[in-house]
Amino acid sequence: MAVHPSTISRTLEDLPKWAHLLAAFGLQLAPIDSMVVDQTELSALESMSEKYLQMRRQQRLKGA
Repeated sequence: MAVHPSTISRTLEDLPKWAHLLAAFGLQLAPIDSMVVDQTELSALESMSEKYLQMRRQQRLKGA
């Protein structure tokens, strides 16, 4: 991509403004290699993790 360094510099100065504008619309940016999950998925994962850890703890106590 042939972009002059000064153009990039000026654009980066406006980055916070663009980030706030996107946030106002309920949008957010994430790196391409990120895995984005919504709050419901995160809550489900946390719940399953907690149950798994409780089970492992109980197994360890019974085996000791």
